[in-house]
Amino acid sequence: MLPAGIEPDFITLRSGRAAVILPVPVLREHSWPEPDVSFCPHCLAEDHYHHLAWLPQAASVCLQHRCLLIKGCPICASTLGIVDIVEGRCHHNTRRSENK
Repeated sequence: MLPAGIEPDFITLRSGRAAVILPVPVLREHSWPEPDVSFCPHCLAEDHYHHLAWLPQAASVCLQHRCLLIKGCPICASTLGIVDIVEGRCHHNTRRSENK
């Protein structure tokens, strides 16, 4: 649901279904800032990647592993960006984070 007075834009997908394109101010207000994102430690143990589904602030669980998402480095609690998660490292630690 969008705030009152904001009309959404739509894009037509290959399937023919219409999808809402959220305005940038709405995205900024309801998604985590890039340098402080959440992640599933089980997904990262399998491979280093970041799900778009983890970006909304309302997202708090990994649907695949049915566990809570983690915010911050499990070693030093520093904030992590998407690049840190994908590269499997904490920019405050020189060694690779072990998220197992």
